[in-house]
Amino acid sequence: MNKHEFKIDKNILYSIIAKQAGTLEKSFLELVTNSIDAKATRIMITLDGKNFSFKDDGLGFESEETVHKFFGTFGTPHQENDATYGKFRMGRGQIMAFSKNKWQSNTFSMNVDIKNKGTNYDFKSNEPFVQGCLISGELYDELEDYEFAGFENILSEYVKFSQIPIYYNGSLISDSISSTQWDIETEDGYIKVDNNKRDLTVYNLGVKVVDYRRWDMGFGGIIVSKKPLEVNFARNDILKKSCNVWKSLYKEINDYLTERSKESLLEFKTLDDSKRASLSAKLITGEFDYAIGRKLKLFKDVKGICHPLTKISKLDTIAIGERFDRLAEKVHDEERAFVLDMEVLENFRVNSLEELYSMLKDSCRKYKASDAIEVYSKEWGIFDKELTNLSKDKLFIDDITSFNTEINIDYEILSEDVLTIKEILMLKSIRKHEGKIRKILNSYSSLDSTIRKIHVGKSEVAEAWTDGETYIAIDRGYLVASFGTASFMKICNLLLHEYIHLGNDEKTHVHNADFFELFHAVSQHHLTRYKSRISYHDDEECYHYYSKDDRDSLSHIALAMTRTYINLLEKNGIRVPKSLQVLSSEALGVIPKNERDKDSYVVAHGIQVL
Repeated sequence: MNKHEFKIDKNILYSIIAKQAGTLEKSFLELVTNSIDAKATRIMITLDGKNFSFKDDGLGFESEETVHKFFGTFGTPHQENDATYGKFRMGRGQIMAFSKNKWQSNTFSMNVDIKNKGTNYDFKSNEPFVQGCLISGELYDELEDYEFAGFENILSEYVKFSQIPIYYNGSLISDSISSTQWDIETEDGYIKVDNNKRDLTVYNLGVKVVDYRRWDMGFGGIIVSKKPLEVNFARNDILKKSCNVWKSLYKEINDYLTERSKESLLEFKTLDDSKRASLSAKLITGEFDYAIGRKLKLFKDVKGICHPLTKISKLDTIAIGERFDRLAEKVHDEERAFVLDMEVLENFRVNSLEELYSMLKDSCRKYKASDAIEVYSKEWGIFDKELTNLSKDKLFIDDITSFNTEINIDYEILSEDVLTIKEILMLKSIRKHEGKIRKILNSYSSLDSTIRKIHVGKSEVAEAWTDGETYIAIDRGYLVASFGTASFMKICNLLLHEYIHLGNDEKTHVHNADFFELFHAVSQHHLTRYKSRISYHDDEECYHYYSKDDRDSLSHIALAMTRTYINLLEKNGIRVPKSLQVLSSEALGVIPKNERDKDSYVVAHGIQVL
């Protein structure tokens, strides 16, 4: 019986060479790691967008045998400890996928052009001597200007902490490890925590492997290992489950962050969304100290307010809903259920509220059973009570629409025939002055909000709503002037809110940062100045002069609506409510004389004119 070894087809080899290449910069990084494995002490790279050279002073190829064994054969494994980065001698194929190239070392040269000549290489001996290895080539596709401009920045980041100096077009692009101030240094590596950095960048013995999102890792910064990391075949990710060096470094980071959190919980009281998401996931998995995590505001409700587990664990009825959903907000406001934002499930990486509570309960139980609880022995009773609260039977509502049977989510615009006389007079007062609100808004922004007719409506879930173009409806419940000018001030704020909405907001009313900024700017505008006059029944008059401004303020508009409403009540022979009598013509005749010398009776009685 004869034995035969398997052979690999040339087409497969071509595919392996061509398809392992990611980017041109990554192919040069592979050359860098090969040079370091070859004991080089420096590397010189040149590139003009089309032609390149790569020169090191490493060991090179000692004999023709080593050329054919290690250059001409792909997949020959390295012996233990004979290489820092390499495993199977495959990486050199990446530059071959991007260019035709010539390799020179010792007195040997190898020409490669897989695009035109396939997986063969032309070998020559007795060439001019070259110390180390020189690779020169011509790119198959010349770089565009923007690609050439970005090449140096990307390559510089890849080799930032290289163990040997690397020069590109004559300039040093690598840094010494001492050029960075590190937060942690262990026998396994260097760590810098920088939450202003979008990613966590990991370097394997000084060369870049991967960027992990800060969102997933919980922090941004840099890790540079002192020992080899276990990486995948493409060398663009870490084998986290099997790499002991990574586990050690990651534990150091978590210990560092946990210690910082113990020293100052204040740092975590202003969490951004990305950090909240990361800490939520780590609280469940046990990667973050439960004793600290339980106090952090990780649970956002549908109104955008965040709460700690210490509050959430006590709740009996919990629902989940989308932020800005009117039904969800109504259920939450009326305390029919405590409604959490859907974002909470995503952050904790669970599919339901019941699953969330089950995992929180397990986390609390494990923490109580761990040695860590001894550190917090004084709080034993607190954890015991919290576990009890989490274990209690609760009502979980994962579908907020189940409240549709209890709450009418329809919107109805009422005919003016069904309104009372006072409601009609309020509506007339509002319509007379509401255009001033639109005028202020347009002076602050480029929205160019158009005129919309003001209607009275009926809704159980909205104070006001709009189609964004033709109308604004105010819930009938707000057509009550019982609180005087304050009632109209509330209406002015509602109208401003709806005028900023340029789309239909019946079901949802999303508010971004621009919305709040504009609403705040307009609602807080108090620069209106005008001349006012107060006349008393004894013909005594009091004048107040103010500088003129062509923009009204909401408070002035609310006051104008109030005065118009009082005039309409008086014209229709309707008694003016007590809350409005201070501004009525009848009331002005009974002002005590000892108060007439004050700046303004209106101001003296707590009504803000301006």
